[in-house]
Amino acid sequence: MKKSTSGAASAAKKGRLIVASSGESADIFYSTSFQATDPFVYYESGAARGVIVPTLEYGRAQRQCRKGLEVFNREMFFAQHSAGKSRLDMNALLLLLSKVLGISHWEVPSSFPLGYADFLRENGIAVEPSAGLFFPKRVQKSAAEIKMISAAQRLAERAMSRVLALLREASVDRAKRLVHGGEVLSSELVRRAIDLELLAGGAAATGTIVSCGRDSAEPHNLGSGPLRAGEPIVVDIFPRDMDTGYWGDITRSFVKGKAPLRVKRAFEAVRDARDRAKDMICAGLTGAKAYEIAKDRLDANGFRTGIRDGQPYGFIHGLGHGVGLEIHESPRLSPLNPSPLPKGAVVTVEPGVYYKEWGGIRLEDIVVITEKSCECITDFETFLEIP
Repeated sequence: MKKSTSGAASAAKKGRLIVASSGESADIFYSTSFQATDPFVYYESGAARGVIVPTLEYGRAQRQCRKGLEVFNREMFFAQHSAGKSRLDMNALLLLLSKVLGISHWEVPSSFPLGYADFLRENGIAVEPSAGLFFPKRVQKSAAEIKMISAAQRLAERAMSRVLALLREASVDRAKRLVHGGEVLSSELVRRAIDLELLAGGAAATGTIVSCGRDSAEPHNLGSGPLRAGEPIVVDIFPRDMDTGYWGDITRSFVKGKAPLRVKRAFEAVRDARDRAKDMICAGLTGAKAYEIAKDRLDANGFRTGIRDGQPYGFIHGLGHGVGLEIHESPRLSPLNPSPLPKGAVVTVEPGVYYKEWGGIRLEDIVVITEKSCECITDFETFLEIP
């Protein structure tokens, strides 16, 4: 890296900057393909793009970073450009980088650390969060990205198959608790089996949901205690492939034994809403309209949404969200998104209904939005009752 001349400084006055670890920022991983547990620097200045990493990461970064990226050793960068006068910390590095590149104004993601921003501003460098997505093209997935999401989804499906095996093999005791291998089958035990299955496939999961009965009336209740026959069991599995960083996401709802009529009706209504939405979703349809399609089907089937005794009931969340390097990313399928869905986006379709009196039902697939329709990349059957 050469210091900017006065003319170059004027031309490169604005730059773009991220400071984060790959685990904290999908944007920095997307832009570099470099996985690091500690924060490092990514910058754009005119046509130049580069990273500055600690000495211990330098060799690996040279091999793994995307082609076209300049890769700098942090300690060598200080030595070359500061004449040994700067202290070796991130604030000093960012200020030095700004001076070397002639940057007076950085555009940063909304998650940019406030302390670094304040320090740069105190030293005359403007820092402004991006008005929208830092990398809008992340929304539209490449063929390679779709392949990686599909691979993560296969791992999620494999873990769901493990759940089915446990539920099918389980017996029912006098208290209607499921029993497997002489042990009461609990949310915790099934969650552990899911996580072990994912780990064996090279994926990691946090927040896996196995909720039963009234626990399932809360969409993000992880579930606890014994699983019981005759009650809804909602299983939501969303693994991150540890090699690629891409996520999968699947939800199914089951009942061990005979399902009560109201649970059967809820299941059929949710399946109808999911399938109708999948039939209608295409590029150009707004996220709000996709949500409305599903909600209208639930309403038509007698499962309305509202508030009773201060508690929401019915379809109490959005229809879906983008999936990629983040488990929840743009675009959203919700009444809050009036924007058209773009071709190439990968989204979940996951209607659900929830009632505190008995629980909830949710079904979730992943689809790729195409010009005139969408293609489902989830390959897992949908049914309710398990003998």
